[in-house]
Amino acid sequence: ALPAAFAHLMKVLEQLSDGFDSEVVRGEVHHCPVHPDVLSTKQEGACSECQRGLVPRRIPYSFIHARAETPHLKLNLEPHPAPEVGETTRLRIQLQYADESPVLETDLWPMHTEIGQVLVTGPDLSDFRHLALEAGEEPGHYGCDFRPRQAGKHRLHVVLTPYLTGLPEFHSSDLEVAGANASPERKRPPVESLSSLVEDGQFHLSVGGTKGRQLRSGELQLLQLQVFDAEGQPVQMLEPFRNAFAHITAFYTENGPETGETVLQLHPTGGDILQDVLRGGPSLAFKIYSPRAGLLRLFCEVQLNGKRILAPFYVRIVE
Repeated sequence: ALPAAFAHLMKVLEQLSDGFDSEVVRGEVHHCPVHPDVLSTKQEGACSECQRGLVPRRIPYSFIHARAETPHLKLNLEPHPAPEVGETTRLRIQLQYADESPVLETDLWPMHTEIGQVLVTGPDLSDFRHLALEAGEEPGHYGCDFRPRQAGKHRLHVVLTPYLTGLPEFHSSDLEVAGANASPERKRPPVESLSSLVEDGQFHLSVGGTKGRQLRSGELQLLQLQVFDAEGQPVQMLEPFRNAFAHITAFYTENGPETGETVLQLHPTGGDILQDVLRGGPSLAFKIYSPRAGLLRLFCEVQLNGKRILAPFYVRIVE
């Protein structure tokens, strides 16, 4: 039905175009990043409110999977003090364009209420932290606080969406954490596990609502999540945070054509949750598209009674 609906849309737009100047129909819309209601078809214009130069208008790309593109931004990471287990360090992040000019806060699309996200995975994907990027006092300088729970090599993925493209970019960097409680070497490879039992609840995944079905690479499929409390009762009071009742982040457990840099971010179907008083659960559905086969380390975040709960899984993607 999608091609037919798109053809109908194009027909309607063609009819509407008769009422507008041809240059407007063919032109690209430019707007002010700070005052989006200031519009122009001329790129050389300036905002009437703040005199800022206009940029091409882009709709932020809410994605199931986005192929890695050539980054438009450069990132430099400097933790201070040096990361240690149990101690809070400030992850100082400097963002620049190719010409080394600073990336301002107004140059970034807020995605799920944040101008940028910092995804931190622990050794062997044993831990996961989802941090919000905060703008610093100096132009182009950002940061967030991080308190490691484990020693060893961590991996940072900084997720940014520039105004100029509307496409998410993933910038990665390694971070070594000092401490005595380094995680032991994994004795056996991980296996698929679609259930996660944590202190605050029970989480179960299924594909298309039917147990036993497989996720396949290159296919858009439905992933079902069921949430229960510690006593096994369905949870219907999930609280929205970052405009969603749950957030799923997945990483490949082994290197491949994308050298391990592919990150999947999933949010429940139905759109953003814009009212804090709403509650969700016990069932949530996610659309998932995996570009290749492999074993995914999947982390699901929910919030209940003001507390964030993290549930880990291993999910197998087959050809």
